Amino acid sequence: MLKLWKWLKSFFSRDKQLDQVRDFVIEVGRCQLACSLVEQQLHDLLRSFGYPDNKVPEWLVSGQNKRLKRAIDALKEQFDLPSSFASELHRFRDRRNEFVHQIWKDPDAKLEVGNGLDKMSQKVAALYRTAKELSDIFGPLLMRLGEKRYQREAKRLEEEIKYWKRESAILGAALAHAEQQTARLGKN
Repeated sequence: MLKLWKWLKSFFSRDKQLDQVRDFVIEVGRCQLACSLVEQQLHDLLRSFGYPDNKVPEWLVSGQNKRLKRAIDALKEQFDLPSSFASELHRFRDRRNEFVHQIWKDPDAKLEVGNGLDKMSQKVAALYRTAKELSDIFGPLLMRLGEKRYQREAKRLEEEIKYWKRESAILGAALAHAEQQTARLGKN
């Protein structure tokens, strides 16, 4: 009976370890998505103000490290951001790059339950919190910009419609006048 108990206890211990590893892998995926969302929001914000880099897939895939740095610098310049906020964006970029490119270079980084997994979980959780905070800033801003852009576009279209109605009326009057002139000349 004692052997069975030890075996059952070891079995449940392994399940707990697997659960911890599974939870860590889920957090890694969540963190990756949050970082990608911030990058997308940053790009969309710049694009909405005419930043020339408007090919999102290429921006996200090729040369992203350098482009993300340039995008943050452009955002700082475009909006005259406080240096502290721009520095926070650069810290996010550095931590994001470390997460994506060097997560396993840390000698303590392990998927085994213990200090290595705990340390990696803390790093991932901290980066996720930062990405979420930035997304919470950029998301509502982009929504307001979208609403304003829609309102501006609707107003522009109304003005364009009015313009073409005036032009149409002028052309219609000119055409009617020309037809009257032609009819008078035809009677003579």
